[in-house]
Amino acid sequence: MPPSKKKIMPVMYWNKPEIMSIKHDYTSETDRLSFLPDSLLITILSLVPIHSAAATSVLSHRWRYLWTQITHISFEPCMGRMCRKPFRSFRGFKNTVNHILFQLSSSKLHTFRLNFPFPNTLLQEQQTDDTTTFYSELRDCIACIVPWIELVSHRNPEAIIVTFHDSNTIRLPHLPVSFLQTQSLVTLKLIANVELNFPKDNLQVNLPNLKKLHMNLFDSQRCVMDTLFRSCPLLEHLLLSLRLNELDHLIHISAPNLKDLDINLEESSLLSIHTKFVVNAPKLERFEVRGLLAVYDFVTNPTNLRHVIFILQKIDGFIIDHVFVNTRQGLFRGISCVRNLVLVGDCGITISLLDFVAGINGLPIYHNLVYLHLNCGESDVDFVDNNWRPQLPSFWSANLKSINV
Repeated sequence: MPPSKKKIMPVMYWNKPEIMSIKHDYTSETDRLSFLPDSLLITILSLVPIHSAAATSVLSHRWRYLWTQITHISFEPCMGRMCRKPFRSFRGFKNTVNHILFQLSSSKLHTFRLNFPFPNTLLQEQQTDDTTTFYSELRDCIACIVPWIELVSHRNPEAIIVTFHDSNTIRLPHLPVSFLQTQSLVTLKLIANVELNFPKDNLQVNLPNLKKLHMNLFDSQRCVMDTLFRSCPLLEHLLLSLRLNELDHLIHISAPNLKDLDINLEESSLLSIHTKFVVNAPKLERFEVRGLLAVYDFVTNPTNLRHVIFILQKIDGFIIDHVFVNTRQGLFRGISCVRNLVLVGDCGITISLLDFVAGINGLPIYHNLVYLHLNCGESDVDFVDNNWRPQLPSFWSANLKSINV
């Protein structure tokens, strides 16, 4: 019999065309971003630098106005040789901010951040001799802060952060009423040597959701100080940089949810040492004082107080007398629940402070105090070299576990 022939089965290629098709689709898919919804693209654009977001307007008709709906906007000029687009002038910066802000179309703006460069640093980099034109452009740029804030406040912002540092104080016209009634604000930081004028008559402040407030305040802003704090029931973090030159300041800080209080009097005159702060913050956990040690009275002693920091500056020719001692008793009664106490400053002021605290009678015992840090500067070494040594207050040492000198 002839040998049987094996039946050869045909090779099936049905998978091959599909594989080729998938490969073809993959290589031809060059624009995956176009398949994303506008809402996601706007979120992505909100996370990149503003100039990069605006540059996407040339990609296609769909992208032309997409960047105008971003919800996070930050103007932080780049300085230095390594910058791709270094800061050139305040006039150009002002024009850029105006051009972008007036094109925004989103009704909701989560974050507005404006960071001005240091004028002195910019002068050194540009090496210009025309300082008159330079500072004229600077003043024109700073004057735009008010209309910029007014424009932003109508877009339900959650955070407004403006930073500007200069040795010269710049005064601005009245802030818009809408700014003080921006109910969506959660964070407000106006860290600038710019004297903002608030309306003196019928001042209305309504910031019910504000939790973090950083501000520079001047003598002329007495009308806003008390009203501002009372109108922020959810306030948790408060930093005040005060530039006071008058004698009779009385500042009430009433914030039932305040946890962090930082008061800076480094830029104030010696007259402000008589400024009185009345603090009603029962939930306070951290308290820091910089510069001059003013008068403090606590309506209710904060029982959760963990950290108190005094960073005190030297006062030439100022003598700590009995009047000074008696007016500071309310401060040391109010912080009697503190757990960690830090004293930083020149040896003269720190040792004198220890001496007068030890001499106060009737202060409560600091039962919670376990850590004490004393840091003397190097300018008044004679206080340490002589035989005079300060006396540690007995009411501090009840449960003290650590002293760092």
